[in-house]
Amino acid sequence: MKPSLISALIVVVVLTSCSTKNNENSLAAHEQEETGFLNSIFGDDNSSIEFVNITEPNEQAFSVNVPKGWKANIAMLRRGDGVQNVGSATSPDGNTHVFFGDPNIPSFAMPNPQLSMYEGMQTGNPLFQIRSFIPADRFFNEYASKRFGNNQNFKILGTQPNQAVLQKFNNELSKQGAQANVTAVDVTFEYQHQGKNTIGKITGVCMSIGEIWTAVVSGYTTVGGASEAALADKCLAELNSSFKANQQWQQRENQNVAMRSQQRHQQNMQMMQSSYNAHQNRMNNMQNNFNAHQNRMRDLSNTYDNANQSWMNNQQSNDRSHENFVDYIRDEQRVSNGDQYGKVESGYNNYYVNESTGEYFGTQSQMDVVPDNYEQWQPE
Repeated sequence: MKPSLISALIVVVVLTSCSTKNNENSLAAHEQEETGFLNSIFGDDNSSIEFVNITEPNEQAFSVNVPKGWKANIAMLRRGDGVQNVGSATSPDGNTHVFFGDPNIPSFAMPNPQLSMYEGMQTGNPLFQIRSFIPADRFFNEYASKRFGNNQNFKILGTQPNQAVLQKFNNELSKQGAQANVTAVDVTFEYQHQGKNTIGKITGVCMSIGEIWTAVVSGYTTVGGASEAALADKCLAELNSSFKANQQWQQRENQNVAMRSQQRHQQNMQMMQSSYNAHQNRMNNMQNNFNAHQNRMRDLSNTYDNANQSWMNNQQSNDRSHENFVDYIRDEQRVSNGDQYGKVESGYNNYYVNESTGEYFGTQSQMDVVPDNYEQWQPE
């Protein structure tokens, strides 16, 4: 599955139970679900808190409930062909912060030696890495330590599998017809910040579909004790479960993804054809240069042989010295493939010899594409 497709699936699975299938039955079913699919996980007793609904401002891609009076920010971020929903809400006193999504978490591809994709190799994109799948407990313990570990007295309190979230993800993926490996976990931690005790929790999911895998996160931090943490839990549950995707946006996005995929395919085909044409032109130019060089070398050889035959007959006492001198005069040098050697025009770093005809050509840099029936010979 391509990264763009898994990103689109994450939009559906992570924060909503709505289906992306374009049929009237699934759309009607979605419209009847006024709470998101995580609601049953966290509970719905939020009567002590009033929530308001806000809509993603740039593309109206989704809406979500946030506590009334809290400072809230939500966004739909584009990362190549993929999208990621992120959001946060902070209490008026600044003591409690809830969030979902993290734009700094990359997407991952499994190592594949057949495609020359190896563990840890650089992709040129810091948000796309080659890395073996990591279960959620390991991934989010490391994530929590990196994100919050710089605070004083940071300590992870516990790591527990989240079977409810895991089941919800598997059910939703099954609806989509996707085979996936999913792990889900809760990581709780605490630290000191400006002399205040802070409690935090991360709910994280690591999910692989085919050769692509991704990590999804939500969580909170709050100053205080158990009662403040319970309030933060309820706010996070509402933030997650109230998420509702805009079906019109989803349909447009699906169409745009398909169109971009077709455009990339056409561009790739054009690039391949242009590369082939350029290669053919290079080969023709190399052959013409080689033929011209052979003619020049024959002319030089005939001229030199006629003018220096008598001198050469008197220099048999030191064959190799004589040979080196002749090479210098002819602007040639000795090359070898390990078993045989031959003479070629000097001045190049790499030589390629036709195994059938003995013809050769020289280059300053090693060629990425070597013509058929040519073998590389090295200067001695």
